[in-house]
Amino acid sequence: MTQKQISKDNRIYWNNKIENKFDEKKQAIESLFINEINDKSEKQYPKFLKILGLEKQLKNLVEVQKEYNDFILSREKKKNDLWQKVSNSYAVIEKKFKQWEKSRKWDSYCPTIEVSDIDGTCTMDKKLEQKLKENCHKEVEKSFYASPKAKDLQKIEEWREQAKDVLHSDMIGSEVLKTLQNICKASNIAISIPTDDTLKISQGGK
Repeated sequence: MTQKQISKDNRIYWNNKIENKFDEKKQAIESLFINEINDKSEKQYPKFLKILGLEKQLKNLVEVQKEYNDFILSREKKKNDLWQKVSNSYAVIEKKFKQWEKSRKWDSYCPTIEVSDIDGTCTMDKKLEQKLKENCHKEVEKSFYASPKAKDLQKIEEWREQAKDVLHSDMIGSEVLKTLQNICKASNIAISIPTDDTLKISQGGK
């Protein structure tokens, strides 16, 4: 055999190999006794707790933990029951809302039921009322503009339409300007519209 010392790499290799082999052998022997060890451990456990002085504390923990869990479960059940009531109530309103939404051509749609991401509370009544008030306001506004009180507004819109029609007509320029001037005068709108004379001046008197 060589008189040289084993190299560092070889020492690491053999050390790892030996460790693995001994671990495998130990596990093989332990497996023969594992059932016996488990049985003895189960039988020894109550005495072990008494020695540690934890038997009463663990029993108390089981009792208070059960009380807590029962409360949480009952609270969740109560929460689910109440949420079902909220959902059912909202579903009735949502159905009617969507029927009116379609027939009355509302712009503010029915909100989707949800709870707060922050504290889990539900404030659908406020969201619903906001949408309903928006739709109510729109309907009242539309009705008002169609009433005799809003005849001036109606007339303004009629004159606006006439003015736009004139601008897009085939009339010659002077006729367009003259007609626009008459429309603005009738609607009491102050606007500077060039006449034939001003046009001639701007064109050098031609």
